[in-house]
Amino acid sequence: MCPYVSRSSFQSYSHQMLVDRQVPGYIKGKLVAGFVRRFWQSSEDHRGTPEAPGRVVTLIERSYWETLNDHDFEDDDQVWGMAYRIKADRVEDVMRELNIREINGYSIRNDIEVFSSEPEAPTIRALVYIGTPENPQFIAREGIPGLDELAHHIFNSRGPSGENRDYLYNLHKSLVGLSPAAHDHHVSRLFHRAVAIEAENKIKHLGEHEAVGPGTADRRSKDKQEEVEG
Repeated sequence: MCPYVSRSSFQSYSHQMLVDRQVPGYIKGKLVAGFVRRFWQSSEDHRGTPEAPGRVVTLIERSYWETLNDHDFEDDDQVWGMAYRIKADRVEDVMRELNIREINGYSIRNDIEVFSSEPEAPTIRALVYIGTPENPQFIAREGIPGLDELAHHIFNSRGPSGENRDYLYNLHKSLVGLSPAAHDHHVSRLFHRAVAIEAENKIKHLGEHEAVGPGTADRRSKDKQEEVEG
């Protein structure tokens, strides 16, 4: 077990789908510095299969990212997400659940500084699951995939947890709902490309991917929020 969770409680930071799970103990509107978020992690167990892997997000250290030929970045991009404070009597169960959810290439980092959207709130250290460039599911080692390539791949992928594009749509919706300052142009551009592909294929998505306004929560997706997936 990670040394950080040996305390009476611990804090976990989610940069992907769990930003939409408003459960007891969550701390809304947290961000990390020194990283970028990219759909560069292959998913064989949730949003794809071993034969046809999907694409999910991971965090990449900015120092490594700057060595890559990736131009999909804006100065106001930040990695927003949700932090959770886990009580001592839930640590073992939560870690077991997370280790199953993040088994496909992710590893634990327990030294990540997480900043609050509120200026007076203290910085915390949180446990974060990250798919490092060394893990076999990291796809950018073979070259940076273009946004159109990624969007088509996501559109055509599905796995035990459902359509890969639902993962993208729900992540985009959740980030929009976190804060007006929660800019992630990589996610936003992929979202709009995938929606355009839907339109080209005359596919109606029943409104699940409609973005909610800043600071609001779309309770229509309450059932989906109960799903723990990576």
